[in-house]
Amino acid sequence: MRFRKDEEAVSPVIGVILMVAITVILAAVIAAFVFGLGGNVKTKKTPAISVKRINSTAIELTLQDKGGAKTIANPTITSPTVTNNIPADSDWTIGETKTINDANLVSGAHLVVKATVDGEDQVVLDTTI
Repeated sequence: MRFRKDEEAVSPVIGVILMVAITVILAAVIAAFVFGLGGNVKTKKTPAISVKRINSTAIELTLQDKGGAKTIANPTITSPTVTNNIPADSDWTIGETKTINDANLVSGAHLVVKATVDGEDQVVLDTTI
């Protein structure tokens, strides 16, 4: 059996290409941190709303402090099965409860609540009650 002493695992050309690629990637990552390119990303606030059934035609919605939202504005129910809106004084703060009475709030009704959170409209609740 013969062993050759001049065998190499990777050719020198491939080794140089890999080192250059790693250097370019590291330079791009460092430049992104130095110039603050990653700092302008906004985190989306996702308020938590709990739903509690009071009786066969009424529910309570409570805004909880989960997700970073302190208040939500202009909440509206967009579900086709529910006809009553959230009360007119509709801005919510943490811990506040809103009660909705509607004959269409039967078991299995689909409830979707949209609201303005930090100036952006988004769905804050999508559930079946």
